[in-house]
Amino acid sequence: MHEGSQGWAFLAVSPNESAAVIEGILAFGILWLDWTRSHADRRAVGGLRLFVPEGTSRPLRERLLALSPAARTEIYEWRKPDGPMQKVDPEDAGNVESRLIPRREIEMALGAARESVTRIRSLSANTALPIETRVAAGTDETAVCFRGLEFARWTEQGVLFGLGDVQQHLSRGTEPALTRLLRDLELHRRSEAEEMNHPLYRRAPERWLETLILEDPTKLDAQLDPRHLYSQVPALAAGDRGVIDLLGVTLRGRLVVIELKASEDIQLPIQAVDYWLRVRRHQREGNFQRNGYFVGVELDPKPPLIWLVAPGLRFHPSAETLLKYFAPEIQITRVGLNEKWRQGLQVVFRQ
Repeated sequence: MHEGSQGWAFLAVSPNESAAVIEGILAFGILWLDWTRSHADRRAVGGLRLFVPEGTSRPLRERLLALSPAARTEIYEWRKPDGPMQKVDPEDAGNVESRLIPRREIEMALGAARESVTRIRSLSANTALPIETRVAAGTDETAVCFRGLEFARWTEQGVLFGLGDVQQHLSRGTEPALTRLLRDLELHRRSEAEEMNHPLYRRAPERWLETLILEDPTKLDAQLDPRHLYSQVPALAAGDRGVIDLLGVTLRGRLVVIELKASEDIQLPIQAVDYWLRVRRHQREGNFQRNGYFVGVELDPKPPLIWLVAPGLRFHPSAETLLKYFAPEIQITRVGLNEKWRQGLQVVFRQ
């Protein structure tokens, strides 16, 4: 797009696309901007213009707060494909949306499910099953997981169990079915499993990776305080995006946002920064310690660090390009893991 002696890279999204596609346009837009600048002949490419359907730009406007001036980006909305374009003000995004649930509410929710979880454990001959619990995003229900994979859920109406869309209520009559499920999980979802292509071994890899880090954060980095590592805190307004967020703190009090991914994902850096914006907001407002997080820790007022964690060969090649367009205050480190991390977590590089 030419405007006098200056050029603009631009991308537009069809109104028929999903919200996820619209939110994902920023990563592709930055890559397109970088490419056009490196291939410009006569006109310098001043920046990026994004065109999206009316009422869909808020997530994009929030994310612009994390970009450097080099990523000069403008956003336009339209009502109809052939209608006028309205430029939106990125400063009008307001506070980035997120929820910070007090720790006491989380502990109460987990406590309400404790008796049911004990009953589930009793159905297996192995009392040391790696079963974890967490509050399901956006609910007061408790997810019951086996090495990160949810297989049951406590609700006020009782316990549901099963994988995927097939769910059963736990009762005396259905206990044998849950016992068989636990046996299958124990057989196939373990580091020594012989069938590495079995669905139970391959499912929810990020959640499995999360459990390994939560068990011993120092395996990821000796700087991490093992007493304070939280999952999905704060929770995004849009709920779980499918990328795991951990929030920790170093022994010197510096907050660390940790994004986990088991496979290549072009959106990983953008999603990490998206989460960083929310953590930074709650840090500035003093919300963490007010709500029972990082008790006894004097938090460093410096901006949180970001660690992108994935198997060493699973970082998308576009990550290097995206990272150079973020604001200077956002410090990002890529932490590469061994490919066989299920059999023992090891860090192979930090960049």
